[in-house]
Amino acid sequence: MISRRAFVASLKYEHLYGLAAELVGLKVDVLVTHGTPGSRAAKQATSTIPIVMAVVGNPDETGLVQSIARPGGNVTGTSFFMTELNAKRLQILKDAIPPLARLAVLTNPDNSAHTSALTAMKDMAQRLRLKFYIVEARKREDLKVALQSAKTRAEALVVIDDGVFIYNA
Repeated sequence: MISRRAFVASLKYEHLYGLAAELVGLKVDVLVTHGTPGSRAAKQATSTIPIVMAVVGNPDETGLVQSIARPGGNVTGTSFFMTELNAKRLQILKDAIPPLARLAVLTNPDNSAHTSALTAMKDMAQRLRLKFYIVEARKREDLKVALQSAKTRAEALVVIDDGVFIYNA
């Protein structure tokens, strides 16, 4: 039953909170999460069950841990350099396509890890003299409109890693 609902939750982040609460109610020994939205849901559901997070962006900025050096609480795990990685993607794209002038970035506003990535990407776009357009999608049904908007406004698209985008690629 949980696996079927987990499938649905992968498409709608708001469902993750109920799933995390359900797992806590089952008195599991540990919660293993993937991505910032799932990790935030688990953290909200419990302050006592250990949470091992994988592949989250900036856990200190999103409030998952107190700091990278001293996480505190019941959350530990791995992060990746989402902010730096996404800014570097712009630089690589510009190097590959020197005449590039307009760039769209696909983001999920429900993923709190995207905030710092977008800030770094805007800074890099300014340095590279690129016009920077943000297109948003929260769920599968939003993708068609977001991609059409990107197509009409920009010459290239960069996608910030997100479960909704990966699942629906």
